[in-house]
Amino acid sequence: MVKVKLSRQVKSTTSKLLNWIAENDIAVHDKIPSMFKLSKKFEVSVNTVHSAVRHLTKHGILDSGVGSGTFLMRPVDTFDIDSEEGIWTIGLVVETGIAELLDNQPGILKSESWGYRILRGIYKSGETHKIRIKTVAVPSEIWSNPTVEGLRNAIRPQLKGIDGLISFPGKGRVLIDVLDDLGLPWILINPLDDLGTTNYASPDYYGSSVVVGQLAARLGAKHIWLLTEQPSWPSNRQRIRGLRDGLMFEDGRFNGITIALAKDVGYDDGVEGMLKAFEKYPQAPDFIYSSGDHLAKAAVDVIRSSELIPGRDVSIISSTGLPDLVDYEPPISTVELPTVKTGKTAMEMIQRMLKTGQYTLPAKIIPAPLVLRDTTPPKAKSILEEIEKEHARQPDAEMLPMLA
Repeated sequence: MVKVKLSRQVKSTTSKLLNWIAENDIAVHDKIPSMFKLSKKFEVSVNTVHSAVRHLTKHGILDSGVGSGTFLMRPVDTFDIDSEEGIWTIGLVVETGIAELLDNQPGILKSESWGYRILRGIYKSGETHKIRIKTVAVPSEIWSNPTVEGLRNAIRPQLKGIDGLISFPGKGRVLIDVLDDLGLPWILINPLDDLGTTNYASPDYYGSSVVVGQLAARLGAKHIWLLTEQPSWPSNRQRIRGLRDGLMFEDGRFNGITIALAKDVGYDDGVEGMLKAFEKYPQAPDFIYSSGDHLAKAAVDVIRSSELIPGRDVSIISSTGLPDLVDYEPPISTVELPTVKTGKTAMEMIQRMLKTGQYTLPAKIIPAPLVLRDTTPPKAKSILEEIEKEHARQPDAEMLPMLA
């Protein structure tokens, strides 16, 4: 947004208007008096009131339409008249521990973990577009077990001067209800297809997993394991659905997917999950798709300890794609999630909301390429090229008619 310096009179009138709205308990979506009446009330010209209303409209506080009047769109306590004018401030809703790290140790954004790479994209976009980012901290106990009242009480006192919000989905529906109630534009990170909103930016977990499923089928895989920590998470549900649909597209008679369950996303969790799966299922896998990089490393090592060779006896594909996978022994094939780009996309969406006043947008799904290395056989590369050409020629709805 271009920085605009308000005249002293317009700034004073803007402040008076905000105070009048607060003192008269004007509710969101209520109509305020006409500019002519406000000019009489504040003893200024109609043009001055018009400038004040236009300034508040740019910040999403008011909405003014020709012939329809002016309406309150956001609580006035979310706007700070004394902050630098014309520069947006985006609130980043995170758990308290993360907020403290971001506020006190900005170097944490150099971390190569999945979440911090997304945050890096958000902060980089903020720097590029001169947008301030302020953490909105939610106590751990509320973030883990949220209620509408608890989340609202944690977030609302921190909203002064904030124009919009970006958040990870947390517990989903509860957070969405709170964000809707706050009256600010908001965007979430990650898929929320079952929660009745499209206000999110997300890597394409589903589409990339379709490709993995097609690759597995064309490699002749018969015993396919999905190594994951939380099958119920939206991202993992999309992985499972995509893997299944890719397999079904190639062969409607495929034998199904075995879930190798890990307690968490760490390496040791992956080892334990793999060993338990080997005990439970007598047939060793010939294809493993992992929902995280540490789990994929564990899968590689357990397979090697079983006297099987990754890339020859068992194909292994991860689905986060952090940089150190290329240095593992052997280098691990992976879906590379566009984490930094996802963060930047979320910022682009919130900017669009603020510019247009349109607080509901279509979801943005960012393609996630499959990068093949040594844990898949050499012939997989030519097969992947064929699959990618087919997808380029035909939309997914035509490639996968069962989803249309």
